[in-house]
Amino acid sequence: MPDSPIQQIVCCMGQPVAGNPTQFMMERAFAAAGLDWRYLTLEVPPEKLADAVKGLRVVLADAIEHLRPDGERKLTAPEWLLYNILEMKFLRGHKVREVAMRLAVSESDLYRKQRIAIENLAEIIALMEEEVYNGQSALPNAMSNGHSHS
Repeated sequence: MPDSPIQQIVCCMGQPVAGNPTQFMMERAFAAAGLDWRYLTLEVPPEKLADAVKGLRVVLADAIEHLRPDGERKLTAPEWLLYNILEMKFLRGHKVREVAMRLAVSESDLYRKQRIAIENLAEIIALMEEEVYNGQSALPNAMSNGHSHS
C-alpha cells in the first residue's frame, strides 16, 4: 500500500523505444519490490533528445522554486533545508558529501531529508501538470508562495 498519493515515475527517452519490453519488466520489478512506481517509455528522436532533457530541467527548476521559502536564503535554517538540498544537488550538481557539509547535516540525514524533498517536489510537479490541464492554479497558496508542507 503506497504511503503517498503521488506515484513515482521513472522514464526512458529515446528512439526506438516502442515495443521495448523494459517497461513491462521494470513495472514487474517495482511491484515485486513493493514500490508503487510507474515506468514510462517516451519516444524522442535523437535530434530532439537534448531539447527534451532541457525541457525536463526547466520543469524541475520551476518546481524546486515552488519550495523556496520567502526571504533571504539561509543554508542551515530548517525552513530552507528541503529547498537547499534540491537546489544544490539537482540544479548545481554538488556531491552528497559537499551538500551535507555545507548544510551541516550527516550524509544519512541528508538522504532522509532528500527523500522528503523529492516527495514534495513530485507533488508540486503533479499540481503543475494539473494546472496545465485545468487552466487554473492547482497549487495551494503556501506552495505557490514557496513553502513546503512537510
